[in-house]
Amino acid sequence: MMVPEQKSLQSIYSQINKIVQFGDNMATHTYSPFQAAIDAVEALPVEDRRDLLEILRARMAEDRREEIAANAAEALAAVRENRARFGDLEELKKDLLDD
Repeated sequence: MMVPEQKSLQSIYSQINKIVQFGDNMATHTYSPFQAAIDAVEALPVEDRRDLLEILRARMAEDRREEIAANAAEALAAVRENRARFGDLEELKKDLLDD
């Protein structure tokens, strides 16, 4: 049994594939995958669009958390390996201009 997220995504993928296939068959008009995705989303019922928006927001938030965690890990590694520089704004400017 599919969860609502999978059902919505499967519907979107199906719509995108149909639109992209249509675009591939057009001889004189270029149809971008991005536009195909927009058209597929617009073809969904309003409630499915709301669900998709929630899913995308949650995934973007998770991506951002992963990015922050990776940056924090890199900063900690730099401190442990004595690659990190410490100081005030003037020292930072000096370091940047001297490099």
